[in-house]
Amino acid sequence: MQLYQENSKVKEVGMAIIVKLSNNCNLSCVYCGVAGPLVRERGLNAETIDFNQISSLFDKIANSEKLTSVDFIWHGGEPLLSGLPFFKKIMASQKEKLGNDKITIKNSIQTNGALINDEWAKFMKENAFQLGVSIDGSEELHNQQRKAVVGNSHAQVMRGMEILRRHAIPFGALAVVTKDSINFGAKELFDFFVRNEIYTFDFLPQEPIFDENDKQLTPNIYPSDEYVAFVNELFDIWYNYDDPKIHILLFEEIMRTILGRGSKICQIGHGICANTTFTFYPDGTIRPCDKFPRAFGGVNGEIITKINEIDNIESIFSLKNYKKLLLAQITSLSMCENCKWRDSCKGACTFDRYMYNRSTLQNDKECPTYKVYEHIYNKIKNQLC
Repeated sequence: MQLYQENSKVKEVGMAIIVKLSNNCNLSCVYCGVAGPLVRERGLNAETIDFNQISSLFDKIANSEKLTSVDFIWHGGEPLLSGLPFFKKIMASQKEKLGNDKITIKNSIQTNGALINDEWAKFMKENAFQLGVSIDGSEELHNQQRKAVVGNSHAQVMRGMEILRRHAIPFGALAVVTKDSINFGAKELFDFFVRNEIYTFDFLPQEPIFDENDKQLTPNIYPSDEYVAFVNELFDIWYNYDDPKIHILLFEEIMRTILGRGSKICQIGHGICANTTFTFYPDGTIRPCDKFPRAFGGVNGEIITKINEIDNIESIFSLKNYKKLLLAQITSLSMCENCKWRDSCKGACTFDRYMYNRSTLQNDKECPTYKVYEHIYNKIKNQLC
């Protein structure tokens, strides 16, 4: 995807749009800033998107002139709570309004997997959805962190993944790493995925939750030396296992960038997400990546615009609020200017840089991403030399 730059001859524009269907969820994950216990205790205001908002979003995309690709990430809460009839209506509208050769469309869902059944699986396969399933590891750890409102969360997600396999639907798994995950150990996590033949997986650090007054409600897992040690140990286990069918996306992409290639994931190799990634909320607002709203609990981050205030989706790039967001992300890269891995990492994730600043890191060598890059580079170099 090419970046959109005003007053330059950009021939094509691609973007990813995270569509927040609802903040409702059938789980209550201890670390969740959308529908977890800390949010529920403070009063969870249920929000569910109206179909007309989605239809309007499709119209604004169809009216664009330079847009060549859109990746829709259907998200929640738990997106499957919207129901299969609602999703069928969405897909019918999408095909009607965007079903031409002008714009390449991709659809993906990040789900907790508990609601997957044969009907859902057939629908996902028919519509070529890319699927991510959230699972934190073994039954003990998973149920400790990802608590079901009713029943056994781990058993529910394992059943959902088995249904996907039965329908020959590929999927990837995503684990959230917490202090409890670190205590369980990197080998425990790796062994769980391999033992259960989940060969494509990735992980994210637990994100802190803040209240409306910027008070931090949960402890930092990132950046921390414990997290870096966990990541480096997990890399060593994966690298030494040396099985080409096992994919840990973050490690593969870090290695790609060390070799001078571009990254396929947003956590590294891009540095600025304001030019490609947006979040669409039930109230019709368009905002930056949803990492920021999740982290700030009831605060939804900077509003770029509302869907009913623009003629087409590309007009976002000329708005004052967008330019302010872009400038803030570019400015935050200054902390990386002397880093040896800047050309590969490109500043990693914008939200991560925010957390680095909040943690008052003194120099680039204290950066967790720097430490992971150093470890991976030295591991490869020592083996080859």
